[in-house]
Amino acid sequence: MNLLHRYQRWTDRKRLKDASFSYLFEEDNTGELVCFDLETTSLDPKSAEILSIGAVKIRNQRVLASQRLHLLVKPTQEINRDSIRAHQLRNVDVENGLEPEEALRQLLTFIGSRPLVGYYLEFDVAVVNRYLKRWLGIRLPHPQTEVSAQYYDWKTRGGIDRYVDLSFDRILQDLDLPELPKHNPVNDSLMAALVYTKLTYQTKPAPHD
Repeated sequence: MNLLHRYQRWTDRKRLKDASFSYLFEEDNTGELVCFDLETTSLDPKSAEILSIGAVKIRNQRVLASQRLHLLVKPTQEINRDSIRAHQLRNVDVENGLEPEEALRQLLTFIGSRPLVGYYLEFDVAVVNRYLKRWLGIRLPHPQTEVSAQYYDWKTRGGIDRYVDLSFDRILQDLDLPELPKHNPVNDSLMAALVYTKLTYQTKPAPHD
């Protein structure tokens, strides 16, 4: 954890509006990680609303597929056609979904203080943080691992200034991992978790292309 992250954790802990969530800042003793993914109304982190949340735990070299979280979230506005085409969630599918605060409460309980993993995790974290700042006055304080960055380092052996295809399809194909139906947050979480475990524990250095 770098100095900036430590400072952000310290300032956010002081700003926390609800002490019942102080567990988020505690040291993790489970040895687990959580991979999570969102489906949202747009790709703009400043305005996107959460429609569904998927998460799965990782322990050592295993993805705990049976320990998963899947939540539907009710947005405040109608879902537009472009958004429906992207994630296949219609207004009728989420009209009985959880209110955002309740969905995030369940997500935070599932995460605890475990480190986070994801594919293009920065976007999902930015969306969650926008909700959390209004509700609890904080950002997610957890250490985060981006699997596309892991993959880039693996392909280039830590080198720079080299083009690498970071699309999810390419990463899965290159690592010989199964491709599940996309735009389902649980499936996306499972696939990203498999990428993490393979790159962390199972791969040899990538061959030079």
